[in-house]
Amino acid sequence: MSANTTMIQILHRFTRVVIFQAAVETVKDAVLLAISRGANLEGANLYGANLYGANLTHANLDDANLYGANLTHANLYGANLTHANLTHANLTRANLTHANLTHANLARANLTRANLDGTNLPSPTAVLLASWGAVS
Repeated sequence: MSANTTMIQILHRFTRVVIFQAAVETVKDAVLLAISRGANLEGANLYGANLYGANLTHANLDDANLYGANLTHANLYGANLTHANLTHANLTRANLTHANLTHANLARANLTRANLDGTNLPSPTAVLLASWGAVS
């Protein structure tokens, strides 16, 4: 490990079991490495994670806790966000094309200028609780 790295663990949000761990500098680095290695991040606790600009294409984030996460400019093309907690998440200019947000919690999530082409959205009530600004 270099001086700037630490062992970061991604835990399951309910069981607290380690889903993935790596000696990296940031949680974002751990998430990207996990995805590149094909790790299943279902149920991952990514509360408040800074994932700005992260390439999360086709990531399985089913039931993940992304409360307050920064997903600004993130690429979530085809990602599985079924049942994900995106409360207070910042999804400004995120690419959610063909993402699955069925049953996701979008309460107070910021979706300003997010790309929602072909996105499978949650119930109308959850959608109304989000902050939309301008969307594309």
